[in-house]
Amino acid sequence: MINRHNLFPGALLLYVMALPITTHISMAQTATPPAKDKSTQSTQATVVPSRPVLEPRAIELLKASCARLAAARSMSFTAEVTYESPSRTGFPLAYSTKSEVVMQRPDKLRVITLGDGPASEFYYDGKMMMAYAPAENLVAIADAPPTLDETLEVAYHIAAIYFPFDDVIVTETPAIARLSGGPVPYTLRRSPRSHGTL
Repeated sequence: MINRHNLFPGALLLYVMALPITTHISMAQTATPPAKDKSTQSTQATVVPSRPVLEPRAIELLKASCARLAAARSMSFTAEVTYESPSRTGFPLAYSTKSEVVMQRPDKLRVITLGDGPASEFYYDGKMMMAYAPAENLVAIADAPPTLDETLEVAYHIAAIYFPFDDVIVTETPAIARLSGGPVPYTLRRSPRSHGTL
């Protein structure tokens, strides 16, 4: 089994940091210098590109990292996620979860999530997907498509199941598809089960 941390050193860090860095660089390159004298100021407006200009080397590294992750036959990792939710007083509260993830392409996935809030477990074996809530001792089972990528999309649409790390385990990363101008394999839409949240 391949450990994600050995796949490409710094790949996830690069993925998280590449866009803000390149956006900052592109903004610095398109900024107009301050005028020294009002009499020399031009009346022309500065044209700001509608999309940030991304460094080609950063895109190459990101694509190489994602290709290496997509080519992995199996991987296991721990995902720690922190998210905010408003409290009754309106101030945000930070919640954390820790997910133990084991994946084997094309048709195996196990995600066991603990942390603030209820624990959950998700299993997929190429034929069925199962979501289990241990505290309630409830399980939901549904037929599943033959591939992991399709299953994650179906799980999102039929049960609002989403993992914040799914870009790491799918073979076609939506961020790379957007950078390449290609089709995005799936999109996030409001789920009928989400009660007004995405």
